[in-house]
Amino acid sequence: MKILAFCGGASNVDVEFFGPPPHYSFTTDFSVDELERNGFSQNCEQVGDTPEETLRNLLPFDRIDAASNNGYKEDVAWLNKILEVEGPFQAVLGFSHGACVAATLLEDNLRRSRDQGVPSMFKMGIFIGGVPPYNIADGGLFLSDVHGEIFDVPTLHIIGSSDPLIDFALALYNLCDQDKARLFDHGRGHQLIW
Repeated sequence: MKILAFCGGASNVDVEFFGPPPHYSFTTDFSVDELERNGFSQNCEQVGDTPEETLRNLLPFDRIDAASNNGYKEDVAWLNKILEVEGPFQAVLGFSHGACVAATLLEDNLRRSRDQGVPSMFKMGIFIGGVPPYNIADGGLFLSDVHGEIFDVPTLHIIGSSDPLIDFALALYNLCDQDKARLFDHGRGHQLIW
């Protein structure tokens, strides 16, 4: 099985990469340090009636809109060029911010498949401690209470019920076809389990 995988954005600063370079980072216009200075990690508990409302209350959506319009279109276009050479893949997989990258790429791929008849490069998505995808067409994040169901392929969502970011993962899950989406709770925090 051929899987395209993305690691978490803030957890890979000192990581050792396996496999040949190049190794790239999906860019953003706001930093994890900035979110931490604003008390983000201490305030990640649910602060809304739905996961989507919690995300709206926690994230700097005006900055996310700017980031998606300034960098993510180019990043996804670059990743699509890699897919043309290396694809297709059976799945795209991501952890944390990497799940956001994976979901963004999957959404773009499925939309292009529907709108342009381009063959899909992915058959499914696997998201660990996920985050909803960026809306590279309109800016911001995709959220189910605005955009409805955007993923009609099978998805697996691995979450931790003790994860302070659980609403991020549930907001991603809510974007998926509930008949094709599977949820597995490992009962821990925002981490990979072995």
